[in-house]
Amino acid sequence: MGETADVVVVGGGVLGLAVAWELTERRLKVVLLETGALGSGVTGTSFHWINASSKFEDESYHRFNAAGVQLYEELVATWGAETLGFVGGGWLSWCDPDDEIGRGRLNAMQSRLSGWDYSLQAVDASDMAELEPGLTFVPGSAGLYAPREGWVDSARLLAFMDRRVRIGRGHIRSNCPATGFKHRADGRVEAVITPEGPVATNSVVLAAGCDTPRLVGLVTGDAARAQTFPLRRVPGLLLEVAPIAGEHPPRRILEPPDPHRLHLRMTLGGGVLAGADDGDAAATESGAIPARAAVSVLRRISRLLYGWRPGQQLPPWRGRVGVRPIPADGLPLVGPLPETESVYVAVSHSGMTLAPLIARLLADHIVAGCAPQALLPYRLERAVYQADAEYPA
Repeated sequence: MGETADVVVVGGGVLGLAVAWELTERRLKVVLLETGALGSGVTGTSFHWINASSKFEDESYHRFNAAGVQLYEELVATWGAETLGFVGGGWLSWCDPDDEIGRGRLNAMQSRLSGWDYSLQAVDASDMAELEPGLTFVPGSAGLYAPREGWVDSARLLAFMDRRVRIGRGHIRSNCPATGFKHRADGRVEAVITPEGPVATNSVVLAAGCDTPRLVGLVTGDAARAQTFPLRRVPGLLLEVAPIAGEHPPRRILEPPDPHRLHLRMTLGGGVLAGADDGDAAATESGAIPARAAVSVLRRISRLLYGWRPGQQLPPWRGRVGVRPIPADGLPLVGPLPETESVYVAVSHSGMTLAPLIARLLADHIVAGCAPQALLPYRLERAVYQADAEYPA
């Protein structure tokens, strides 16, 4: 006889592990299946910014992310920042005095977020010099500072969640993909098929990022569903710059003046992790590093942090490309799969910020049998799920 579980979670990234953790906290028996190693998908190739400041276009979605930021604060208070891999310090963005477009964006952000009671401070060049004494700010520069934000080291966070799942009733199977699903006569899934044998279960959570459309096709028995599931695959490039002796690494997440939205932060090893819109635009799913775009990003990092000038040697670096799962309308897809009872989907672009919150709410949904109010805007029945357009699987 194969293994049994109350819930099978498919996906071993931050969202899948968070869901497994929340379910085991409710004393459910959970089996988590991951195709490769834990965190080997998009979780391991992301920037890991915990924030709500970048979501200033839509009040409801901003507040959802703000609740995610608040939950991290609660988790840090309970478990400790080092245990979770959380690094605070806040987020700082600024523009030069003559940058009207940048100033307009910051003004719009400040106006909206302040109106929504989000902690945000307007800062000038003098204020920013105190926040980041290793940088030089042009007199007359204007900026915004969000002190509650930070970033997470994914390896530490996943290791913590892994331990908590195993301490509960959880069983984690790495290198063990879900290859099929067995249904009862009434359509409910009764087992998940794996190379190690079937796992009998009452419920399934698909938290597999970019692999979600394929799994939906397997669950529904409709291979075409993988093409119509409203999820885009968006490659992104990140550069990791080695530590440089004698230099001052950034203390915070930074978005300096840059036409391509350069963003950077320190690493636990004392180096710098950075990305930019032009680097993302040049990245492809092949995983190859777009050399020209990478060098352009590297030069801008080096100019900001190290006073680099043309002709000087650039610091050592390495790049990585991750493919991000982004729902068609940009909002999370969380809730029961309309075509098949007992199967839930959880996929979101802002996975690191939202994973603990989505996991807690989804676990409540599974246990109680009804959706929490906070999840209703993100249920799969909304219009985006009914779209006829095809999305890359």
